[in-house]
Amino acid sequence: MKNILLAILILTRFHALSQTNITFRVNMSSYVLSSYIDPSGIYIAGNFNGWDPNMGGAMTNIGNNVWEKTIQINSSQFPILYYRFLNGNSWAVPEVFNNIALTGNCLGESSPGYTHRMLNTPLNDTTVNYLWGQCISCFIEGGTDTITSCNNYTWIDGNTYYATGNYHILYSNQNNCDSVRRLALTILNPLTPEICLVNSDNQTAHNRIIWEKENLPAVDSFYIWKESNVQNVYNRIGGTSYVDSAFFIDVNSNANVKSEKYQLQLKDSCGYFSTLSSPHKTIHLTTNLGLNNSINLIWNHYEGLTYGSYYILRGNNSNDLNIIDTIQNGLNSYTDVNPVIGSSLYQVGIIKDTPCNPQKSGNFNASYSNVVDVNLANLHSIENSKIKLYPNPVKDILKIAVSENYLNEEIIVFDQLLRKIDHFKLLDLINDLDFTMFNNGVYYIYFPSNSIFYKIAK
Repeated sequence: MKNILLAILILTRFHALSQTNITFRVNMSSYVLSSYIDPSGIYIAGNFNGWDPNMGGAMTNIGNNVWEKTIQINSSQFPILYYRFLNGNSWAVPEVFNNIALTGNCLGESSPGYTHRMLNTPLNDTTVNYLWGQCISCFIEGGTDTITSCNNYTWIDGNTYYATGNYHILYSNQNNCDSVRRLALTILNPLTPEICLVNSDNQTAHNRIIWEKENLPAVDSFYIWKESNVQNVYNRIGGTSYVDSAFFIDVNSNANVKSEKYQLQLKDSCGYFSTLSSPHKTIHLTTNLGLNNSINLIWNHYEGLTYGSYYILRGNNSNDLNIIDTIQNGLNSYTDVNPVIGSSLYQVGIIKDTPCNPQKSGNFNASYSNVVDVNLANLHSIENSKIKLYPNPVKDILKIAVSENYLNEEIIVFDQLLRKIDHFKLLDLINDLDFTMFNNGVYYIYFPSNSIFYKIAK
């Protein structure tokens, strides 16, 4: 009786040891380059399931066209496994082996004339990895890595991944062994660049988009996007190489007409594009005549920066404008109650707390609006019903007809640069002002009593 029980125990133990879990894994990367995966999936058929691919169902796609299935094998019943992988749940598209002497010696004859994959079943659980139609098995499991160069890896499913996660990658080693590595991957996404400043050139009225490019890894180029005539819809208008200066001139912009809105994008050396930066919007200034010959300035806010103040500038040369006042950033209008008589240029600007990096993009720390030319003389050239000057243009004598209210008033003659060149007292209702001594050009006749200029041409 003891011998019988011992025999049963040994037999039971042997039967338990003969049960082996084998994980079959096949990489379809080389196959999908020229064909496609059947909608039903990838199957395995062999002597252990009666060569019926539907016994046990399809294999599982564990990611990036790597398929696997774990099967429990009785190694005492099947000391040698013969099998193939199939694309689909029938024998319509099985693996084809044209060379029995493939590296790895994974093939054998299950019966005369039929060459299949061959595996001697071990007693311990195991995983076997192959490429479709080949005996090559260079499957490396586990590990971590960080993508730092796009040339190190090729994605086996043809897709591009921007997020950190678990992936399968296919690469070739120095022996040209196509290998699959399953690993936790940290991908360095292209950094989103930021615009440093946008301003306009006083001479051309073109907008200049400025950014910084210090310490940005693997950058190939930058691209500029401009808001279209539809709000928040942007079009790409150009770009620069990383080695170029870190600014872009929008030659199709005109700061005198309207403000513009821009975004910046980066392209890395792998050919990947970053997301668009936060937008920057320029300042556009307009003016009009206020009460008592004052000048009203109105503008839109600059967008894209934090700043505390607006600076009001005035002058008679666009390259030499001076700050006449500073106001808080919550305001977008200003009245110059003491304008300069004649022609004055106005501009509104902001100053950035920290300038754009001077080593890469130049020393830019301010954004200014367009320059507006306000000419008080032109604004007051409307004839007063009580004052008439003729002929205009004048050749020799300018007639000045006035009402009695202007008698004995001394008027002033200015040249086109608003330099005082003569004065004349009105003694009669019609007065003669001799212009023969003046050169051809533009002159202004100023009436102090009502602060009115009259523009006269000779």
